[in-house]
Amino acid sequence: MKICFMGLTGYQLLNGNNASHVVGPDVYQILLARELLKHGFQISYINYDEGGDKTECIDGIEVIKIYPVKNNLNIFQKARAIAQAMKQADADIYFQQGGAGPITPLLCRLTGKKFIMSIGHDAYVDPVLRKTSGFRFNLKTYLEIKMAHTILVLSRSQQNMLKKYFGRDSDITRIHITLPSTDIPIKTQPPLVLWVGTIYPRKQPELFLELAKVVPQATFQMIGGSLDREYYKTIEEKAKIISNLQFIGYVPYDRINDYFSRASLFVSTSTSEGFPNVFIQSWMNYTPVVSLNIDPDDVIKKNGLGFHSMNFEQMVSDIKKLLENDGLRKYYGINCRQYAEENHNIKKVVEKHIEVFNRLSVNR
Repeated sequence: MKICFMGLTGYQLLNGNNASHVVGPDVYQILLARELLKHGFQISYINYDEGGDKTECIDGIEVIKIYPVKNNLNIFQKARAIAQAMKQADADIYFQQGGAGPITPLLCRLTGKKFIMSIGHDAYVDPVLRKTSGFRFNLKTYLEIKMAHTILVLSRSQQNMLKKYFGRDSDITRIHITLPSTDIPIKTQPPLVLWVGTIYPRKQPELFLELAKVVPQATFQMIGGSLDREYYKTIEEKAKIISNLQFIGYVPYDRINDYFSRASLFVSTSTSEGFPNVFIQSWMNYTPVVSLNIDPDDVIKKNGLGFHSMNFEQMVSDIKKLLENDGLRKYYGINCRQYAEENHNIKKVVEKHIEVFNRLSVNR
């Protein structure tokens, strides 16, 4: 069976180049693609043209490039380029989390191919978030959802909203990760509080700067790439004047695990997410999470993986509580690792995806 991923922005992660930022859908799809290769699948990956040959083979994955991310093409020219790439891939199933919008499922419907939509962010299905997402985004995602042959979601809450507001059934799949050594890593002293994410307003990185100011007994590290260069520079300049805060900027994906392993706890200040990759990266490194707004299906609360604070004042209290109690941090850290092993090990998660692929293939 041949699977084609409509990634569009994963090329630098695939080839190991130093990208300016890495987003969750790229990590999700590339890790899945590499694992599927081990199970005998043929894999292709459609991406923006970021230089080099129009078609490359990277670690067994056929990379097909369409057009540069910055271009003057109209919608019909883009659709033609994607159609040509899909014809070259000649896959049985086209898989998309984020990326090319409704063009791919429409072309699949026209050509008799199968299309799987994987929903990452809650904004696709949450009516409150959709109200602030703009007409264009809402139209694109609505068409994707309606034309998909199969839909994958990351949480029970996404599944319920998808059924309630769009009338579509779905399969729950997990965010997956390649687990490092089972040994408990040596944590930095004094305790290190970590923030990792793309630095733009929805992630609210300015709140992490405020946390560093009001919790001076800990060292804070901020890691992230840029989508909005001006906003990024503003955060960087503000961070420089906070004595216990280290602004590191972008770190390549293959080096980020070192930071998670040394951290005593991880902080999320995002306003909205799906099921964040950074949570799994924290938990697999025995690092509890203190999250301001995000707790998919209450997994943090139910499994003792840290705290879901819900407001800034409580977040300060929760961080101090963990920093001042080594035993509690270790207890939560062990819970985190066990939860990651049981629910997010890619060796297990890939089996659910294969089940979905096989079911869809039989129904052709």
